[in-house]
Amino acid sequence: MTRPVDDAEVRRLIALRTGTAEEIWDEALATRPEYVRAALSLAEVPLRMGELDPKTRAFVKLSLEGALTHLRERGMRQAIAEALEAGATREELIEVLVVASTLAVHGMNPEALEEVLAERGTPVSEELSERQEAIRTEYTAVRGYWRDFLDPTLRQAPEFLETYLEFSGAPWRVGVLEPKVREFIYLAFDTSATHLHMAGLRVHIHNALGHGATPGEIVEVMALAAAMGLQTLALGLEILDDSVS
Repeated sequence: MTRPVDDAEVRRLIALRTGTAEEIWDEALATRPEYVRAALSLAEVPLRMGELDPKTRAFVKLSLEGALTHLRERGMRQAIAEALEAGATREELIEVLVVASTLAVHGMNPEALEEVLAERGTPVSEELSERQEAIRTEYTAVRGYWRDFLDPTLRQAPEFLETYLEFSGAPWRVGVLEPKVREFIYLAFDTSATHLHMAGLRVHIHNALGHGATPGEIVEVMALAAAMGLQTLALGLEILDDSVS
């Protein structure tokens, strides 16, 4: 059973979670308060879990809001403000943004090319050159893993993978965040409804656990991603308010 929350607290906390002005919620509270209270209860679940510290929670929110599949400026500003309030440094926030920007690599899908080539009777050789072997070895050393889904990119676009490693590997060479926090950033955007990259999600869950993360922390990251659906209600109420005023 959800705990009762007074209307003033509902408005304040909903505005805090969504970046939407408190007055936007007045009409909803007046007409269907049960909707707003239920939304608040959902938004508060990650906070009630309490597995992540406030700074890490803000980093996860920044990853979700700043993901290429989402890119919500208001939410990014809010997450950065929360992170700074929790003691984050500029260097840490830059690293969060660098790690979050790696989502775009999922647009490189040469496995589809190889599948089509095989269907057309021209399968691709799986033999690797000396350079490709060296790239795989370095990738494994820097990023701490290698998975089969990387093989098509290694075969079809070794230069791309090598250059991507320079970018994505930089935080692992010179970064300031804890390794498990970096993995939280990856798994946040992989688990989000705007992306849902299950192969990557499993990789980063494995990695996070290997770096000392707890299942509770991982579930809280997922809960933060799931609670982002509240933004539909927040934005919709704002538009509705403009339309009927």
